[in-house]
Amino acid sequence: MSEEMLNGMTIIVDGKKFVLPISIIKRSFKAEEKSITHEPGGTRIIDTNEGITALLNMSDYLDLPPSDKPMDEQIVMLLEDKRRRVGVFVDALVGECKAMCKTLPTFCGDGAHIGGCALINDNEMCLLISHEGLFEGITPDGPEEEPIEQLPPPEESAIVIDKSGMENKYLTFELFNEDYAIQIEYVKEIITLSEITAVPKAPPYVEGIINRRGDIIPIINFRRMVMAPEATTPPTNIVILEHEGIPLGILIDKIKETLTIPEESVAPLPQNKESTATNYVSKSGRHDSNVYLILDLADIYAALQ
Repeated sequence: MSEEMLNGMTIIVDGKKFVLPISIIKRSFKAEEKSITHEPGGTRIIDTNEGITALLNMSDYLDLPPSDKPMDEQIVMLLEDKRRRVGVFVDALVGECKAMCKTLPTFCGDGAHIGGCALINDNEMCLLISHEGLFEGITPDGPEEEPIEQLPPPEESAIVIDKSGMENKYLTFELFNEDYAIQIEYVKEIITLSEITAVPKAPPYVEGIINRRGDIIPIINFRRMVMAPEATTPPTNIVILEHEGIPLGILIDKIKETLTIPEESVAPLPQNKESTATNYVSKSGRHDSNVYLILDLADIYAALQ
């Protein structure tokens, strides 16, 4: 995931914190109801010192419940970008911040509304609003600006981690009342279920994201991904996986143990063998008298793209 430092403004929408770049914020103010014109079709505009400006609700943009505050108690943020101007209603301003911003995997949302994650400090994480869509349909003011030549980014060197000797070791766990296994070389760690930050407009199977020592980890509800019924008891663990450098967390019903399944005990999944996650299982492994369904991590990642 790429990352960069950002000077931002933390705002509140539906009781949740989000960050907007300071560079696009011209000013903020409270608007009286009488200063707002409601046009046919539901469009609202306001006459500011900068000119006639369209007004939007940030809650609508993020697909969140509308504010319960009266309009004249909400904050209007006047935003400008590429000679375009728009006003957005938010519940409150928290203040300026300096944050390390990291991108999110594409499967965490459409990318048009949430542009990444802002790490304000070791303990605080907010979603970064992708503001480009706020200006959709807004006519630019003034002459067109000369484009700025963009230099190509420097090439990054790859670091290869040696995980030899782990080919036959597996983490086993219970899911859908079935025994599953995954190669231990893909497992970074197992953590207790912690607070997960929901991502607006993400697919139903994306629970949200967590901040793990500065790494932004998307969390997947595998039950929803395969359209299985919800667990009767909530999961208590997250298995953090990594495949081709991309981290991913999966909610697990019950961790069992780590064991070695010899290569000769691993075979293709029989055609008459079905499981809830058949699309993501290609092999099974036998250990003592137990048979484990081996998840194919490459197939899971491919389905998320």
